[in-house]
Amino acid sequence: MTRYIIPALLALSLALGGGAWFWQRQAAARGADLREARATISQRDAVIEQHRRAAEVYRAHLKRMEDEVAAWAALETDLEAMEGRDADLSDHLRAASERLWRRN
Repeated sequence: MTRYIIPALLALSLALGGGAWFWQRQAAARGADLREARATISQRDAVIEQHRRAAEVYRAHLKRMEDEVAAWAALETDLEAMEGRDADLSDHLRAASERLWRRN
């Protein structure tokens, strides 16, 4: 009976050692997968941040364009309101303006 115990213990220890080696290899592979996934996530986070910054710049550009359009619209309104005001000055106002401009 003792001659069966030693080979059985040896086989059991080999099986346990093989199982431990297998689980260690699986854990190492999962660790590599986890590191790769974290690297991919950090790269995608960086891309998302770049897109967020680009969107902010684009929104600021749109805001400037809207302000410029509003300014041009106000200028156009002012010019349309002044229509007809470019008529010649009367003799009295022309003389007054000439005196004013010569003074400066």
